[in-house]
Amino acid sequence: MSPQPDRPAISLVSKVLSSAVRLWLRSQVESVEQLDFQIEGGDRQILGGCIPKVAIAALRAVYQGLHLSQIDLTGEMIRVNLRQIVQGKPLKLLAVVPIHGSLLWDETDLNASLKSPLLTNALAEFFLTWLKEFSDLLPEDLAQAIKDPMTLQEAQAVLHDNQATLKVEWRSTPPISTTLRTGLSLVSGSRLKLEQPQLFTCVADKISSTQLQDYELELGTDVELQEFRVELGKLWVQGQINVLP
Repeated sequence: MSPQPDRPAISLVSKVLSSAVRLWLRSQVESVEQLDFQIEGGDRQILGGCIPKVAIAALRAVYQGLHLSQIDLTGEMIRVNLRQIVQGKPLKLLAVVPIHGSLLWDETDLNASLKSPLLTNALAEFFLTWLKEFSDLLPEDLAQAIKDPMTLQEAQAVLHDNQATLKVEWRSTPPISTTLRTGLSLVSGSRLKLEQPQLFTCVADKISSTQLQDYELELGTDVELQEFRVELGKLWVQGQINVLP
C-alpha cells in the first residue's frame, strides 16, 4: 500500500493555495464588491499541482473595463505552479482552463462596459464591417461617410424583452449617429443572430430608417454559449469560455 500524504502538510498546502487563488482572482479584476470561491479536490491532485475544481461567485466585478453585475463560474482541472506558490511566488496557470457558468449584466453595468476600450474597439469594428456589407441599402450620406475612417465616440444600450437598442455616436464630419434596434437569438454556441435589424441614421440632422436583413455574428472559437437571454434591463449569458495561461 502506498503511503498516505501527511495531513498537516496537506492542510498547510491547501491554505497557501487558497490564499494564492484569492490573490490571483483579485489581481485579475480592477474592483469587486463581493468575491467568494471554493476549492474542491483530493489531496494527491492538489499536491500534484492540479486543482480539480474551483467555484467562483462575485458581485459588481470590473474586469478589463467590463462591468459585470453578477458572476457564477466553475473551472475544473486547473494546473498551477504549486511548487512556486509554496515558496511565496504568485499563482500562474500552466494550461488553458475551460470555465463554465453564467454572467449577468444589468443595463447600467452594460453601458459602463461599452466605455471600455475592449468593447469600444470590437463594437466599432463590427458596426463598420456590417454597414459596409449593406452599403447599397444605406442612405447615401451614410454609405458615403463609412468609406472614410470613423471613430466610435459613445455607445449606449437599452435592453427590452428579446430585443436591444444600441445608439452609437460617431466622431466624424459631418456628425453621424446610428441607432440599431434588433432582436437577438443564439444560433449556435459561438454565433448570435440579429433578427429583423432596423437602422436609424442621423447625418447632419437628416434622419432616415433602413430595414436590414438578419445577420449572424461570430463570437470566436474560445466561446461556447448554451443560453443567451435579453430581458427588460438585463442581459444573461450562460456557457463556457477558455481562459488562456
